Amino acid sequence: MRLVVIVGLIFLWVPATLHAGGNPTDTRAAPLDPQGLAPEINNRLVTVRAVRSDTGFAGFDVLANNAVAGVVRFSSPQVQLKASRCEANAAGNTLVFSGFTAAKDCGLAFGPDDRVSVTLQAGDRYPAISFDLTLAGFNSNQWTNHIGQEPFHFLALYLPEAEAWHQRG
Repeated sequence: MRLVVIVGLIFLWVPATLHAGGNPTDTRAAPLDPQGLAPEINNRLVTVRAVRSDTGFAGFDVLANNAVAGVVRFSSPQVQLKASRCEANAAGNTLVFSGFTAAKDCGLAFGPDDRVSVTLQAGDRYPAISFDLTLAGFNSNQWTNHIGQEPFHFLALYLPEAEAWHQRG
């Protein structure tokens, strides 16, 4: 099964209340990459920063005015979907995540050429997300034993202080 989708995200927020931490439910200060190693892109209005995990990249944060406006993870914490690679393109306006793996023994497998791209156009406050995913394997017994009776959540979006958010499409 192959899935190709382009998603645009619009974040609506009150600028004075933009605060979130590395944990999607933590509402403290904006997280920093202390070593400056996480790939990021920006267009002078918004920054999109890859978020490292112990085994790759768990997703990305969208920052505006030096505060986290949105926390986007590739899946729910139980599934632990991670990208092993993240690179900025030569133009510096797109992050490309690839090499996806899920939690061991969860029964979910992706194709070798799968990718998620996050692009910021000049003057645009809203990143566009596109992805090309292949569900290479799924074992429902493993899924139920490891994850439980939960659906697969792809692109989990956390906006703890948002009054509303909209997904184009």
